[in-house]
Parts: sequence; structure tokens; C-alpha cells
Amino acid sequence: MNLDTLMYYRQIIENKSISKVANQSHISQSALSQMMQKFEDSLGYELMERSNRGVTPTELGKIVYKYSENIMNTYNKMLEEIENYAKKSSNIRISATKSLVTYSMPCVLFRIKKVHPEHQYDLVTSELDRIIADVQNDISDLGVITSLPTKWIEGLEIVKIAEEQIVLVSSEVYSIPTEIQMEELFEYDLIMQSNSEHLYDELYRRISENGMDKELLKVLFKIDSIGAVKNALFNSYGIAMLPYPTVKRELYSKAYKQIQINDLDLHYNIYLVHKPLEHLSATSRESIETFQKLGNKAFC
Repeated sequence: MNLDTLMYYRQIIENKSISKVANQSHISQSALSQMMQKFEDSLGYELMERSNRGVTPTELGKIVYKYSENIMNTYNKMLEEIENYAKKSSNIRISATKSLVTYSMPCVLFRIKKVHPEHQYDLVTSELDRIIADVQNDISDLGVITSLPTKWIEGLEIVKIAEEQIVLVSSEVYSIPTEIQMEELFEYDLIMQSNSEHLYDELYRRISENGMDKELLKVLFKIDSIGAVKNALFNSYGIAMLPYPTVKRELYSKAYKQIQINDLDLHYNIYLVHKPLEHLSATSRESIETFQKLGNKAFC
């Protein structure tokens, strides 16, 4: 197997056609068919089913297709790193969760760039499991996450670098005092962000300590988008707990108001994920050191 063969296989599965890929690649259909046959022979399994409806992957072909993405990404990352080294440039790819990429990380990179103007940073959005996998497979140099993996990951270091405040907010016109007791939280409709369970960990712990049941919270609905949560707040549908950076502009402009829950200070941790320092480039090590040195000051 070579990478060209793997690339053609992916294109065939995505286009559901050998002839279409052959035309796009300016090679003959018979040559491409022979290449795929040799690919299947080398693995000892049929990877494609050919019919009048086109080409579809077999169950084993689906496995090959799934892993081929990591193989191609790793290969491209290798070429990029070789090219960067040859040019004496310093390109660092960082994967982070969506809320961090949208609201916090641009400010972080601005401040790190002030320290290392010669470095280039590529920031991409991903989910927790994908961030971990990309750092493991050298697709990303660094990862930034807001919750810890459920199990220990061999060969990676996960270090707390900052904290961000969580605030309870509503629209300015929503009928709720700016200061409430914890038990009063159960009286209002709560709009929750479904893919950010870490926001509620400390709240749930304190609710349990006070002998209350979190299941009695009046959850109006759960949404996987911060933008959608904010839109619901603008329409005065209820209240929501969100990271402070995501709503600080609305609080400043008085579109939202902050509700203080007495005796409850909520925050979540931000972690940096990377391979051991001795396995990293000098530019990655410098960036990690600056991340850690800046700490909370980097997250504006």
C-alpha cells in the first residue's frame, strides 16, 4: 500500500465512482481499477462493492476509510513540518474546544504572538476526543480543553493553565433579582448548553451538599450552541450559566444582567494537552512555557 493508493481509495468512496475519480485525476479507469484490485489483494479483503448504483465500501472497507484519514493527516503534517524546518519557520497547530476558539483563544494567541512574533499559529475547533487523538497522532502540536478525559492518556501531559469564571445571566428585562439564594434557582427556567457539562459540575456538587436534587431544576431545554443559548436569552426565555468571556460584551452593554447566587462562586479549569516536552520542537516548548507563564492573564 502507498499513500497515493489510499488517497484514491478515499476519493472513490466519497465520489461513489471509479470512473469519476479517474477522469478527475487524468488517469485511465482500467489503471485505477487495477490499482484498487492490488490494494484489496495486498490486504486480503474486498474493500468495495461495485453495482449499478455506484461504489460503496464493504464493512471492512469502512474500517480502512476511517483510519485512512488519520494516516493522510499524519503524512500531511509530516510534510508540513519538513517544509517548515527547511524554511526555518515555526508553524504550530492548536486544537481547542469550540467555545474557547470562538471567544477566548484569539486573545490568548494575540498575547502569545506578542512574545513570539516569529511563530505562526493555526487554531482549529474540535471535540475533546478528537483533540486528544490529534495531539497523540502529531496532527496538532497542542490541545486546549475545558474538561479532563475520562481515562488517563498514555504519552500525553495534561496541565492546568487557567480558570474561567462561570456566570448566571438573563436578559436585562427578564424578571429575576440580581441576587438570589441557591434554592431560588429552582424557580426559574434554565437554558442549558448540552455539550458543556463541565459548566455545571460545581453547581451540581453544591446542590447535592445542600440536600437538594438537581433533577428538580426547571430545565427549559438544552442546546449545543452558545449562540443559540444567547439568542434564547435575548428573547427572555429564561436564565443560563455561561463562561464569562462569552457574555462579557452583553453584560457591558447591559443587554444581559448577571445574577449572583449567594455563597456560590463558579468557575471551570482550562488545560493544555501536549506530548512530553523532550518530544516537542523548540517552538512548541516556547509556546507552552509562555502559555503557563501568562496563565489567567492570557484569557481576556
